[in-house]
Amino acid sequence: MIGVSRLTALAAALAAFTAGCLPVEDIAHEGDFTLRIAADRLAWSSAEEIKLAATLTYDGPLAETTLWGSGDGVVFFSVIEIGGTRRLEASWHSDCGPHPIGPAEPIHVPYRKSGGFSADDPNAAFYRAFFADPLFHLPPGRWEVLAQANFATGDGCGGNPINLVASLVLTVA
Repeated sequence: MIGVSRLTALAAALAAFTAGCLPVEDIAHEGDFTLRIAADRLAWSSAEEIKLAATLTYDGPLAETTLWGSGDGVVFFSVIEIGGTRRLEASWHSDCGPHPIGPAEPIHVPYRKSGGFSADDPNAAFYRAFFADPLFHLPPGRWEVLAQANFATGDGCGGNPINLVASLVLTVA
């Protein structure tokens, strides 16, 4: 039997295929949870807004379960320059809150910026410009974009920890 979230994913893939824009994706899986990061392509221009998103799905036996994680959410993004020194590591608050999820209600997160840096970092000017831009642009080069899902199941934030990471390597010209 195919779960509702898998049917939804199959329908979306079929629609994308018939429209001629099958997305590229990477998948991480643990237990009843799957994290996907997807974009419509891997090559971009530095002038283009890069559009990608992550989706966390639950294919367990319950109609709904609760994930425990940061009040900011449970899915975050990092951006790492391949062969370079620029790293925008995901960051989130350490508070703990509930996040419901069910087979028919995945958690979908469009790319959002997070991270921090020191004012004396050699790349501080780049980081300031990156965070000041309301859109997701990258300069020329190869970049790994990681979607990270960090949460606990069971008894609150002290429950069973699950950490999933899926990534795409983008080429920006």
